[in-house]
Amino acid sequence: MSYLEKDGKFWLTASSQRKRIPAIRRDPRVAIVITSNGAAIGKSKTVSYKGTAVIHDDRAIKDWFYPALAQRIMGK
Repeated sequence: MSYLEKDGKFWLTASSQRKRIPAIRRDPRVAIVITSNGAAIGKSKTVSYKGTAVIHDDRAIKDWFYPALAQRIMGK
């Protein structure tokens, strides 16, 4: 799963049909693990983060999030 960091927050995307979305709605406590794949720091390194998540599905957030995520992933 790809992510975007903005203003000290991790932003991720997932289909609303995925079981994790209703689970997060019930209990917003989450953990994410970020690997070093594709990074210059070397292989087999990870960072974990535990916190709370908010499910966003409004147009204003989608309008800035998807282009920003594409920019991060594609570098264009």
